[in-house]
Amino acid sequence: MKKLLAILIVLCMLPAIALAGVSQPGVYPITDEDVTLNVWVVRTPQTDEPDKMAQSIWYEEFSGVKVNWISVPLDEMDTMFNLAVAGDNLPDIFLYAVDSGELMNLAEDGIVLPLDDLIKEHGYYYPKMLDELDMWDAVTAPDGHIYSFLSSVYLVQNSMFNKVWVLRDWLAAYNASINLPADTMPQTLDEFEKMLLYFRDNDMNGNGDPSDEIPLMGNNQLVSEGTDPMFYFINSFLYCPNNFLVADKDHNVSMAVTQDAFRESLKFMNKLYTQGLLSEETFVQNLTQMRQITSVYKESAVAGVVAGMNPMRVVNVSSEEGKVSYGDYVAVPPVAGPEGVRLTARRAESQLNLRCFITTSCKNPDVAYKWLDYWCSKEGSLWSSFLGQENVHWAWADEPSFGGDAKSVKSLVDWTSPQSVYWTITWFADYYITQDMFYAKAASRTYSDNELAGSLAEQTYMPYAVMTEFPQISWCADSDLVTEKAELDVQFRDFILNNCTKFILGTRDIQSDAEWTAFQNELNNMGLAHYLEVVRNYYWAE
Repeated sequence: MKKLLAILIVLCMLPAIALAGVSQPGVYPITDEDVTLNVWVVRTPQTDEPDKMAQSIWYEEFSGVKVNWISVPLDEMDTMFNLAVAGDNLPDIFLYAVDSGELMNLAEDGIVLPLDDLIKEHGYYYPKMLDELDMWDAVTAPDGHIYSFLSSVYLVQNSMFNKVWVLRDWLAAYNASINLPADTMPQTLDEFEKMLLYFRDNDMNGNGDPSDEIPLMGNNQLVSEGTDPMFYFINSFLYCPNNFLVADKDHNVSMAVTQDAFRESLKFMNKLYTQGLLSEETFVQNLTQMRQITSVYKESAVAGVVAGMNPMRVVNVSSEEGKVSYGDYVAVPPVAGPEGVRLTARRAESQLNLRCFITTSCKNPDVAYKWLDYWCSKEGSLWSSFLGQENVHWAWADEPSFGGDAKSVKSLVDWTSPQSVYWTITWFADYYITQDMFYAKAASRTYSDNELAGSLAEQTYMPYAVMTEFPQISWCADSDLVTEKAELDVQFRDFILNNCTKFILGTRDIQSDAEWTAFQNELNNMGLAHYLEVVRNYYWAE
């Protein structure tokens, strides 16, 4: 009934759609008529407002379509998206990633427009992309419709979430104090703790104040992007992804938090906190606030070890002389726990997302479709992969690439934050970025480029990586199950994260058997067994 109502809503809206005359598939500009699209987008701290971006200005001229940008901050994107879809004034396009279940709910609620007819009539680059990747089935919902574009982005630096990065100069100073080579990394939790103690007890930045150093910090506002250091250390006790859910090859689903080893990991984190090694700010600051601490002049640096999926999540890039930048932090590989466990959670290097969809409020869906279709092309994707426009912001150079080729892509501009050139993958991503594009950058940029510096970290983490058994895209035809899983995901995630924080900070006693048993009982009373069954059925029900 719910779906029938949604279909009727869409059909009723069709007479109101004023289709503009558009060019042939793959031909731009899109239209010579005066068309403006309302486009909802997430703005990151590293980017200027979208209407000021060189890519936006260029594409308006290239496409012939004006855009009214509706930008929301990264830290509030989920809340703002929920408010937007619940409101009465939908944009024409959402540049936003959703999982398959959420997309199905949006379709059943009559919010997103099926793309099937638009693909047949106007599709050019998107169908080619789906052909090359053999992903038609993956983007097709159980009802037979395609509701969104697909993002396929080779991001090897993001395939392992839970990394920590140490300030290179501080690491060298610590190693000198124990007569080790400058780049020697800790191999065990005990060695890691000794390094943090050294950072705590010495004037690492040489400013005369030995008490302003922060040995270890992060922020738990962007857990999905590895900024909570807890997950790095948990994996020295047992395998634990950022959502605490574990699936085996037989599709049995369990939760790491129920294991004794998980409790031991929290004991270790509590020990770091009580010794003044883990900053309490980790549990209250957001990404912007954290990077205000790290993005300083080197002589003012106070943060020794910082958590983040890649360098961009640790510090803002800077070309200013003397400023801390990507190359100043180096990833610390996973370390062995007391039982020799030394792991990290991993997903595929080419990350797939259902991202970018047109709403039923759009009066020119043909224009909107072609506006999105271009970014699946190689030319469109190069804007983000190579950071700007060819021969304006980057050019081919006779310099070895990171991948070993004789020619490489070399930047023609100095990057600062916020930048006003290209749309970042975070907030606009029906991109199709391949491995060849990724490795075409100049090898000389390794320590000034987020992707390349991050890929070096991946190489050091790879020997300890455990690949997730959960598929990147999975459709569920049971809308009630989709809704239930989404609700339970949030309930359990928030409850567990909240209580982990309490155990680490000592407001719940991690040493108390009674307190730990009470926590486990609380999970069971919330319906943990049912939740695990829901997760399994969502992904693998016949």
